[in-house]
Amino acid sequence: MKVLIIEASGIYCSLGLFDYKRKKILKSFISKRYKKRNHSEIIIQMVKDIFLNLEKEDISSIKYIVVSKGPGSFTGIRAAISVSEGLSLSLKIPIIGINVFEKLFWIVQEKINPKTGILTISNTRRGYHFVKIHSMFDREDFDKEIQILPINKINKTSGLYNFDKIVVIGDDALEISKELKRIGIETLMPIKTKETYGNLGLKIMAQIALNNKNGRLKNKIKPLYLSEPITN
Repeated sequence: MKVLIIEASGIYCSLGLFDYKRKKILKSFISKRYKKRNHSEIIIQMVKDIFLNLEKEDISSIKYIVVSKGPGSFTGIRAAISVSEGLSLSLKIPIIGINVFEKLFWIVQEKINPKTGILTISNTRRGYHFVKIHSMFDREDFDKEIQILPINKINKTSGLYNFDKIVVIGDDALEISKELKRIGIETLMPIKTKETYGNLGLKIMAQIALNNKNGRLKNKIKPLYLSEPITN
């Protein structure tokens, strides 16, 4: 059984094919950092590239599509969900939507201690970031208590000062970690942002989806928009 994963919620776009039996990403593509709002073109080209390199039996073994539903870039989320729904209809398989912060949380959860907070970040690409602080025990409610802040106000994140140290993960993690250090908050070495969109992040998305697919299987995915999208 295989799973197709599409992630386009932030400053990169990636796509991967996960093999459940072998527990690994078989093929993957990741874009350069976005400079223009061309998410749809990038995703469609990645889908074409991955399917051109698949045998017919490999395509028939894809049983689920996993897609990031947000929070993040409205344009990227909309494009990823639209492509996922088209593939779902064509391949006659369900989609599973994943909260970006759930993915980021599980990437670092086992690497920290109870006194370390996890600051998850997703770039809106409109001058602000979606932010949320977690303890290592916060394994639910990823859709709640998310704030929208400019990068110079990340220190206003609720709960930020409840921990001895902070690990920052997500879009612009290095820049934000440096900003927190500048104002006296001790931070751990952040995971490189691009790695969260690469094989590491794609594999985590597939595992979250397959471990918790009951109630998540859909033909349509509702995006996690936290404010009204700007269409101009």
